[in-house]
Amino acid sequence: MPNWLLITLCVVGGLGVVFVVGGLMLPRDFEVSRSIVVKATPATIHPHIDSFANWPAWSPFDTADPKIVWEKPGQIAGVGAKRAWKSKKMGDGTQWITASDPATGVSMKLATGCSMEPFDIRFSYTPEAGGTRVTWTDKGRLPAAPHWRWMGLLIDKMLGKMFVQGLAALKARVEAA
Repeated sequence: MPNWLLITLCVVGGLGVVFVVGGLMLPRDFEVSRSIVVKATPATIHPHIDSFANWPAWSPFDTADPKIVWEKPGQIAGVGAKRAWKSKKMGDGTQWITASDPATGVSMKLATGCSMEPFDIRFSYTPEAGGTRVTWTDKGRLPAAPHWRWMGLLIDKMLGKMFVQGLAALKARVEAA
């Protein structure tokens, strides 16, 4: 075997080992959180988050794929409300409300069509001088495969940008009402 081929195989094999071993050393758990102060009470903000019917007005996830296909919802607000979608760009998924309190916030679960476990979504309301701090948090566990763990390094940047955009749109919508 020529030396150049042996060197190439060693380099490629070494990079593969670094990718796999390095990926296995990265954490599986992730948490992304962003917040904004809205000049309104928690009770005024709550219907915009608690009802999936209101999400297209502020959530960038609802409008990111114009070809998204939504399943016909049953209950659209409050505990037990559920929605599902199919999307080439955003992936397939199901989201449902697990807790809802007009004073403290809304908790949800989201299951995607990929191999991830369903993860938690939380919108928390914290009264502050001049309004309410709304905090949007996604928390979950990545699959064990190394490539997912490497992707985990990008989750905060990817989701965080959409959270900031969505919270700003929520603020504008609530404060304009």
